Amino acid sequence: MTLYDQTVHKTLNERAIVVIGDVHGRLDLLTNLLEEVAGFGAQVVLLGDYIDRGTDGVGVLRFVRELVNNPSDLGFSKATALMGNHEHMAVIAAETGRTEDVSLWVQNGGRMEEFPAIKHEFKNWLHYLPVYYEHPKPIYFEGELKNLVCTHASVDPSRSLKHQNLDTLIWDRTVRGYDKNTVLVNGHTPHKRPQFFETMSGTVLQVDTGAYRTGELSALVFEEVW
Repeated sequence: MTLYDQTVHKTLNERAIVVIGDVHGRLDLLTNLLEEVAGFGAQVVLLGDYIDRGTDGVGVLRFVRELVNNPSDLGFSKATALMGNHEHMAVIAAETGRTEDVSLWVQNGGRMEEFPAIKHEFKNWLHYLPVYYEHPKPIYFEGELKNLVCTHASVDPSRSLKHQNLDTLIWDRTVRGYDKNTVLVNGHTPHKRPQFFETMSGTVLQVDTGAYRTGELSALVFEEVW
C-alpha cells in the first residue's frame, strides 16, 4: 500500500481527496489502505476494476458498495466508485448470458466462481456506476490551482465529459490530458509506481500499480481549495 501525497501541508483532513487505483480482487490491500486514511472525513474516488484476477472480487464489491452507500460509517465524507472495463465486461456477460460475452470476461481474468454473485447481487449496481468523476472544487497541484477529473482509462480532450465515448473512458490506453487547467487521473495501465505525464492537452497521472500481481495498491491524495 502506497500513498502519494499531493496536499500542500502533507496533512489529511476533510479537504483531502484520495484517488485509488485498480484493486482487482485484493480486498486485503484495499482495507489496509483505507485504514490509513480513515477518520479524517476525506473523500474517496475509486477508479474501477474491483474484480477479476485477484481472489476476492466479490468481497471487494461488497466493501466498495458499502463504502459508497455509507461512507461516514468508515470515516469518510463521500465515496465515488467508477466503472472499469472489467466491471463493464462482467455486466454484459451477466445481462446477456451469451457464451461469447462470458468467454470474453473470463479471458480477461474473470472468475466463474464469482459470476453468480455478480449476476444476482451486483449486476444492477455495477450497471449504473459512473464512468467519470469531476471534483466540484479546484485542487492544489504543484503550487497551482487545477481542476480534478478521474476516469478509469483515458479521455478525449475534444469532447465534453458528458459526451465522451464509453470505450475511451474505460478501455483506451492513450495518454491524453483533458485540458491545461485539469489534472486527469487514470488507472487501467499498470506501472511499477504512479506515473506523471505532461501532454499537449494537459497533465495526466496514472495510479494503477498492478495490485493483484505486485501487492502494491497505490493512491494519490489531493487537497481541494476552500
